[in-house]
Amino acid sequence: MILPGRKNAKEHDESYLPDENFTPGKENPTYLLYNRSNELTGVISLMMDKGRFRILHSTEAKYDNYKCLLDKILPYTDALKNIYLFIPEGKITVRDILKRLDFYEQRYSWYLEIDNIQLNKVEFHDIFNLKSVQENKEENIWCDIINNNFKDHQGFSQLQSNDIKEMKGQNTEMLILWRGRIPIGTIQIDIEVEDNIKVGFISWLSINKQYRGMGLGRNLLRSAINLSYNNMAKKVGLVVHSTNENAIQLYQSEGFKKVEAFICYNKKI
Repeated sequence: MILPGRKNAKEHDESYLPDENFTPGKENPTYLLYNRSNELTGVISLMMDKGRFRILHSTEAKYDNYKCLLDKILPYTDALKNIYLFIPEGKITVRDILKRLDFYEQRYSWYLEIDNIQLNKVEFHDIFNLKSVQENKEENIWCDIINNNFKDHQGFSQLQSNDIKEMKGQNTEMLILWRGRIPIGTIQIDIEVEDNIKVGFISWLSINKQYRGMGLGRNLLRSAINLSYNNMAKKVGLVVHSTNENAIQLYQSEGFKKVEAFICYNKKI
């Protein structure tokens, strides 16, 4: 089931928009809103394991529409401490509506992008090896690295191996950086089509703490850009917390530029 709202993806956070395999249920309570003319005007869907909205969107930015949608979801949230979503900074009306619904601004994230990507020089020492995650064998290793490296990041939820099925798209590459037999880093690349242009989306770039400062993160980033280039992508994008100055400095030094800001709106239950 593909929920309505995908065609309006630029108006809200599209990180977890459901695909054709999505099934509503207790773990994903989902409601559609229709007006008096029986026209679809809104949709809401919540990931119960994260407390994060897949989507909360109305084609008409009206308080009553958003309140109606939210009221349908709140009965499911008794076991949660909070619920949250990301909204583009420029959507002032929707932001005001969320504040009236007792959401508050928690943090900012930036979307950075490179246009007209080119091949980069990658220089890993011989003791390091970047390999694809072996399906049904190395998912726990992938999750352990990410959980360790992102545990102190605001808003991060611990990953489990079964989360990977949802994270992987048709054109997803998940890579682990190894030092001999020791896994020390991760990165993910998703190739998608936007406005008839292939775009590479980079995520989960991480290096174990004891191996930082060796240029490994930069080479992981360049490897992801090269993989996108080899898959005919014209652009590469990624999301970073606005307070992660070291990561932002790395990305900007490799040519990434800020395109858009998203605000995390949180509601305590």
